[in-house]
Amino acid sequence: MTALSPPPPSTLPRRARPRRPDRDAGSAAVELTLLTPLLILLLLLVVAAGRQVQARLLVDAAARQAARAATATRSPG
Repeated sequence: MTALSPPPPSTLPRRARPRRPDRDAGSAAVELTLLTPLLILLLLLVVAAGRQVQARLLVDAAARQAARAATATRSPG
């Protein structure tokens, strides 16, 4: 090793190491591209489940109201 040659990269402090090309460049964009349809699907499933619960509550309320009306107007005998 001569006095003018730089030390090996492993002995350089982390900040003094030369930057190598970032292999992870763009990985966040790829992950977002892959996850966005899944997140949209999850959101649509939650909305569909909410609508299903609302429809069931509406049918239950209508059945309860019809049963109440039927017993109120029932004639004896």
